Amino acid sequence: MNIGKIILVFSLVFLTACVAHMQPPEWTNTAEARFAENKDYLEPRVKSADSSFSEVYCLCEAYLKLYEYEKLEDCLKLLKQKIDSGDKSIMGFDMSARPYMLKSEMYIELGEYDKAISEAENGYAYALKEDLHRLNYIELIKLYGHAYALKGDREGALKAVDDLNAIYLGYPFGLIAEDRDRGLAKIYFALGMYDEAVAATSHTYAFNALAKALGGLVAGSGDYFLFMDLPYKYIKYKSLLESGNIEQAKVGYDELLGMEQVSHSGSIYWNVLYDRGRIAQAENDIPIAQEYYRKAIEAIELQRASVGNEASKIGYISSKQKVYADMIELLVAQNLDRVALMYCERAKARALVDLLAQRSSFSPQQETAEQQQEILARLDRAEVAFYRADQRYTQKDKDRQKRTLVLIRKELSDEYPELAAMATVGSLEPEAIRSLIGSDETLIEYYSYDERLYAFIVTRQEIRAIRLESRGLDTDIQAFRQAIISESDKARGIGRKLYSRLIAPLPDSQKKARLLIVGHGALHYLPFNALIGPDGYLVDSATIRLLPSASVMRFLGPRQTTPQQELLLLGNPDLGDPMFDLAGAEAEVREIRKMWPDSTVLLRGSATKQSLQEAGRLFRMIHIAAHGKFHSDAPLNSAILLTPTKDDDGRLTVADLYTMELNADLVTLSACETGMGDVKSGDDVIGLSRGFLYAGARSLVTSLWPVPDRETTFLMIEFYRNLKTMNRADALRHAQLATKEEFPPPFFWAAFQLTGNGD
Repeated sequence: MNIGKIILVFSLVFLTACVAHMQPPEWTNTAEARFAENKDYLEPRVKSADSSFSEVYCLCEAYLKLYEYEKLEDCLKLLKQKIDSGDKSIMGFDMSARPYMLKSEMYIELGEYDKAISEAENGYAYALKEDLHRLNYIELIKLYGHAYALKGDREGALKAVDDLNAIYLGYPFGLIAEDRDRGLAKIYFALGMYDEAVAATSHTYAFNALAKALGGLVAGSGDYFLFMDLPYKYIKYKSLLESGNIEQAKVGYDELLGMEQVSHSGSIYWNVLYDRGRIAQAENDIPIAQEYYRKAIEAIELQRASVGNEASKIGYISSKQKVYADMIELLVAQNLDRVALMYCERAKARALVDLLAQRSSFSPQQETAEQQQEILARLDRAEVAFYRADQRYTQKDKDRQKRTLVLIRKELSDEYPELAAMATVGSLEPEAIRSLIGSDETLIEYYSYDERLYAFIVTRQEIRAIRLESRGLDTDIQAFRQAIISESDKARGIGRKLYSRLIAPLPDSQKKARLLIVGHGALHYLPFNALIGPDGYLVDSATIRLLPSASVMRFLGPRQTTPQQELLLLGNPDLGDPMFDLAGAEAEVREIRKMWPDSTVLLRGSATKQSLQEAGRLFRMIHIAAHGKFHSDAPLNSAILLTPTKDDDGRLTVADLYTMELNADLVTLSACETGMGDVKSGDDVIGLSRGFLYAGARSLVTSLWPVPDRETTFLMIEFYRNLKTMNRADALRHAQLATKEEFPPPFFWAAFQLTGNGD
């Protein structure tokens, strides 16, 4: 933290009683990790034209620490304007390299290490060019070295170590040797070089200790430098633990947990709790271990609540999966399967549930929508105030904040009960999950992490957990998909192998006629209907539907209002190139129209994004026969390709779906790769499936790979014929069976899957 180092140096020069009164409030808040308070204090001040560089910088840092990255981007633009105008110093220290540092830190937190490296290396080049204080060199090298290490680029990380060691720190720069050593410790730690990390954090700096004591007077807070020291204390004790010095690590962790300030450093707090739980588990003190894991997960989820967008939420939670995995393993070992299922649901991050819960456009009336948003905004502020209350607040203050929170929740519940149910959602309790399962249905929820794979079997009567073999699962799934797509004879052998791993070990697996499957990780790519058991393909004996998480079921119930029209058919959009024409898709739409004569048809030039956006909420069913495109590097940009207009390019992206309002019981995407998405550790597929569910669809049919025109048309006609007399899940299964009779290889029928409600 540069402000801390500035105060440290400044205190050695200006030791007067009046110095403490010169401390700006934003510095004290930053020093004490009061980032939420700094945000509230600084946002109105920074809006004025005469805000100082110090205020803008501290607000940017608050946004970084609160994970409000969209606001951080705007704040950094303002900070850059200050720098370009010549306002770039605090107490005479040039801070113009700080935007590079803040962006690099943001990208590290999001796991975008290449971007983090680029920002830090560009900042280092800038600092050299401008001949800035070498403290900037240390901070920037530390950032790109840390990012290289996290990326797994050992050579790049060790080059950063050499860069740090090459910085001259003789007179008059000895005061920042501690910063250099901390940079080394952070890089060594990320590389798993724990002995070196311990050595780098074990040096004593007597002169620095004196300066910090004096700096505390300047800052007006005795805690100021404690917050700077905490990460490196943690690195030292964590390195001791990982290198096998458990007793020393235990003493160190207990020291940290004895400091009330540690709980205000969220990224350290959950790690300390988790590691303390690991130590307790190693000592076979299972109840204590379980309690530490529980507290660590609560700390993670509280911190996660402040992450402002879906991508950062997923990035945040996915790196913490090890805590959930150890908790689940501990619970299953104790036969606490019900509780383990609850943590399994929480482990999956519930990003879709969070998005559903945060929707503000429940009312079609603008005035009502504004009232709902106002209550939600007050609820958000009250929750932030309550959950961030710390030891500096009196019990009276905490009680007052709690009463305020309870009253706002009651107001929301009384005025808008549906909105209240969504806005306060968490993962469903196991009993609630059981109540939402059909009486003849079995839910199988998978959870995987590293070499661990569990299946939770849930019926109306019981919840059971089974540990499965996980080694090589991702490789088998990929090989199975490739064999199906290439119509290789190997598909049958791999299908049997996967059945024996994923279905056969489950109790009464041969009796499951209706399966509700919640995948995880690579299992989202698996066509379960093509697995081969004793009775043939799984689709021969079971009706299958999928869910991104069990908790989503609460959002897929009956609608309060019935759409005015039955079926909207979009087909063969005009993409401006004959090679992209889908004659089969157009024939498919026309055939379905014959079975549903009251349907609305939009073909070729009429099959536009605008038409779907305007008409979508009016139809009970929507069928889209078009090309789909999945982007593995940017899954939120995956799209259905509709007819371009003068106003848009025709790409219906996931981002578009997040702003749409549908009222459809069923959306069918008769297109290529529409069910594909980027599988993040601990979360469901980020792709078109999530987008349509968020937009309001209760269920959707999508495909797992590019599907041939003729066979897809056959399957879809069968599907819509079946819908006249069957529910959606059975209609798809029987359509697949009919297609399998006509076109036996699974390539032609196994790609399609039903996600959501199967009624």
